[in-house]
Amino acid sequence: MLLKHFEPILLVSNVFFCIFATIKKQQKYMSKKKEYAPIALFTYNRLSHTERTVNAIKNNALAAESELYIFSDGYKNENDRLEVEEVRNYLKTISGFKSVTIFESEKNQRLAPSLIAGINQIFEKYDRIIVFEDDIVSSPLALEFLNTCLDIYENDQNVGMIHGHIEEIADLPKLFFNYKSGCWAWAMWKRAWNEVCFDGQYLLEEIQKLGREQEFDQNGSYPYMDMLRKQIAGKNSSWAIRVYASFFLKRILTLYPGKSYAQHIGFDGGTHYAALDKPSKIDGKIEAIENVAMRIPIEVDADAILKIKCFYYKHRKYSLFFFKQEISKRWHLLKTKIKII
Repeated sequence: MLLKHFEPILLVSNVFFCIFATIKKQQKYMSKKKEYAPIALFTYNRLSHTERTVNAIKNNALAAESELYIFSDGYKNENDRLEVEEVRNYLKTISGFKSVTIFESEKNQRLAPSLIAGINQIFEKYDRIIVFEDDIVSSPLALEFLNTCLDIYENDQNVGMIHGHIEEIADLPKLFFNYKSGCWAWAMWKRAWNEVCFDGQYLLEEIQKLGREQEFDQNGSYPYMDMLRKQIAGKNSSWAIRVYASFFLKRILTLYPGKSYAQHIGFDGGTHYAALDKPSKIDGKIEAIENVAMRIPIEVDADAILKIKCFYYKHRKYSLFFFKQEISKRWHLLKTKIKII
């Protein structure tokens, strides 16, 4: 009888207890602040390019919640020394990020060794990364796009990279997968970085064994095989061609936006590049006006790839840059035939 009198009180108490527990759980969840991918920036000797790159990243809403790690390569010779020092003086004034950490190399490593070592260093502490070189101007939405995609595809083993840049190509889908990775404003997980082989000779031989040279060159639209051979010969310091070859062999895909979140501003000499006569549409143009990150089927978009191939075919026809690449490619084939004879 007495228990019946207490039943309403017990019921109300249970309700209040459940409400209190739910509120505490929500507060605990909300108090746990989201951790965003650290940003790695690689610099050399171009002060104005570096300033533009950093200012663009700072314009992102997530910049203040992101840790910035800067890797400053050492000067090649006395002619570059003053310019490298000017860049380093500027780097020490950077603010607007959750934290800023600067690593200064005493010697000149060149881009690939500097970038590979820097990324390895970041991955000792983190499981994801966003990478900019010092000649990439990004959209205020770039960090949001890259971080969101890192979350969405985190556990998809056949997705290796999120790319923020795309050439000026009309009528691409909002998002699509390509079997070619990139190197301008990108993000990656540690698990994908661990899939990369940096032995260019091995990668070249594997592609040749499979007879996939034409496919690697995207059906002849761009001389990537030639680029890989030049990396092996020490004529370029490309880390990106080896990432592409590694992913290509393992069928690991890269996610691209249809409208670019970044623009390349570096084809003018300096840093680790020589001046090139290039088609400007390859540099891209910041056209993204929203964060289009979402889950799409993880498969190569044949229509998008065809449009990219047509874009490069068109620019190969009119560009001195591609003309030089074609001459180099044909010279290599000629030398190969002479050896056989």
